[in-house]
Amino acid sequence: MTRFAPLLLALALAACSGAPGASVAPDGAISRNTCNTMDWRAVGFNHGYRGLDPEASFTMMENRCAGHGFHADRAGYFEGHVAGAARAGG
Repeated sequence: MTRFAPLLLALALAACSGAPGASVAPDGAISRNTCNTMDWRAVGFNHGYRGLDPEASFTMMENRCAGHGFHADRAGYFEGHVAGAARAGG
């Protein structure tokens, strides 16, 4: 598992960095397609690694995707957030 950690980290970081299906506009808008293809665990990992507040970050994204008619994967997001925070040392 350790030898794959850099790859997993790169994939998780790509989830919020403009990768297809995971882009977030500078104003925080999230497209319908992004919500439809969102990997909530990868997003949570990215947010945890970056030290973002899990409840606030999840709620913001959940609300924006709800506006497009999509339900967020709360369990996946928080599982990823815990893993990302642990990986970052926090």
